[in-house]
Amino acid sequence: MASGAHMSILEAASSIMGSSLGSLIYFLVLLLAIEAALFVAWGEWRRTRSEPAKRLCLALGGLLLVRLPLIVIGVMAALGWAEASSL
Repeated sequence: MASGAHMSILEAASSIMGSSLGSLIYFLVLLLAIEAALFVAWGEWRRTRSEPAKRLCLALGGLLLVRLPLIVIGVMAALGWAEASSL
C-alpha cells in the first residue's frame, strides 16, 4: 500500500512539473538558488579579493544571464502569450 502512495505522489509531481506552471516554478527556484550562490561568492570576493572567488562570481553571473531568457520564456508560456512548444 505504501508503494502505491509513493507512486501517486511521483505521478502528481511529474504532472505538475510537466505543466507550464510547474516549469515556471522550477525555473524560479533555480534562479533563486543561482542568485543566492552569486551573492555568497560576491561577498567572499569582496572580503578576500581572491582569484577563485572572482572566477566563481563571473561563472555564476554568466549562468544567471543564460537562465534569464528561460525564465522569460517560462513566464510567457505560463501566461498563455505563446505556446510552450513553439518557444
